Amino acid sequence: MSSRAGSTAGSSKPGTSSSNRRGGGTTSELTSPKGTSNNNNVGSDSGPIGGFANREEMIAYFSKEKITPNLSPLSDYTFIHGCMNKKENELLEYLSKQLGVADYLVDLRSSIYLDSLCHYVAFCKEHSFSTRQTMEFINLMETLRKGCLSSESSNIPINTVITNNQMPTVAGAPKFSSELELQEFVKTQLFEMSKPLSQEQVSDLEKQIQDEERKLEEERLKQEKEKKKKPPSSSSSSKKMTKDEEEELLRKQEEEQRLAEEKAMIEKKRKEEYRSKLPLFNIDDVAIVSDFILKTVVQHYHLYKYVYEENQPVQACDYQVSVNSIMLDCVYPLSAMLQDVAYMQKKEDERRALEEAETRRRQAEEEERLRLENEARERYEKEKAERNAPKLTDENLKEIAEYLKHEVMTGLEDKVSVVETRVKATEETAMSLPTPQKSNSRPQSSAKTK
Repeated sequence: MSSRAGSTAGSSKPGTSSSNRRGGGTTSELTSPKGTSNNNNVGSDSGPIGGFANREEMIAYFSKEKITPNLSPLSDYTFIHGCMNKKENELLEYLSKQLGVADYLVDLRSSIYLDSLCHYVAFCKEHSFSTRQTMEFINLMETLRKGCLSSESSNIPINTVITNNQMPTVAGAPKFSSELELQEFVKTQLFEMSKPLSQEQVSDLEKQIQDEERKLEEERLKQEKEKKKKPPSSSSSSKKMTKDEEEELLRKQEEEQRLAEEKAMIEKKRKEEYRSKLPLFNIDDVAIVSDFILKTVVQHYHLYKYVYEENQPVQACDYQVSVNSIMLDCVYPLSAMLQDVAYMQKKEDERRALEEAETRRRQAEEEERLRLENEARERYEKEKAERNAPKLTDENLKEIAEYLKHEVMTGLEDKVSVVETRVKATEETAMSLPTPQKSNSRPQSSAKTK
């Protein structure tokens, strides 16, 4: 483990700068009291930070009292569903507000914790986990985090709320004195999660869902009664509303309706998932989750204890590098694992781009092949028609010549008869005209007789 940490710590990672910014520009808070910093001018030149005038004011505010997050939403199906629908750049702020981890800009441990949750969600989305699977996976990771701590004085508490999941993986979390115990617990837990549900478990889940439906129905009826008790607004007051107020009221009503529809859809999806008799994780999911836990928790067991426990020293035999390098290069939520994930994502994008280019090339080749086939088919049909055309013999040609001659002669005879008829008619007309009288006097010749 020490060689792995030393190799990762000596390299420069692209995620280091982003992790440094998120941690407030320093890692000395891990070994120094909260509120102290070796780089006090960070953020002073970049303007207000999170509503504070400068970094010093922000640190002073969060140093007044210890932040105690509320981790109960991690067992809420609706909350996990909302996390999975958030964009990557929105998830961190969403988790900070919902869990109450407000000091993640000045406390590196809080920053690491939120980063880890972000990457748990990203991991589940990458492998197409359902909302229920994601919630169980996060609860399992929380159980492992709790079990790595040797005392209850961790600065990030554990969520101890028991939910109606398949197994209460968070409540009563065990303690792991070594990596081997942690591995054995993970194997046992994943084995239980991959077992098909028994009829008794299915009945229990169905009963829990029915109880929830009954409670929701009672709450709905109670709200309807409260609405009926409220006095209706008079027509005079409604007339006094301005156009902007009416638009705002309409917008609020539409927003309430949208939220109600979204909540009903999520609740329907949750019931379908919990009513499924399939195991929570199949064999492929178990392999993926096991590999993830091995790389993020087991290989950095001692570092995990250091990150989440106050005043937990790091032994020299564990890591032969500086604490700052460990925090920035060895913990999964920060740069070391992020670089691997980014590299894998890049390779995946390149592979998809090549596949799309190959698909387009094959499609173009197929279109060209079809075009050539159509042209060849048309030529073949034309040649076939020419070959199958009847051939003319000498007798056929003679008959055709006689036929044409007969047609030509018939046409000439018709034309001659027409001409003769016209000539005859002209002669008859001329004969019917009166004959002019002839003069007896001989006209004198103009020419002289020699």
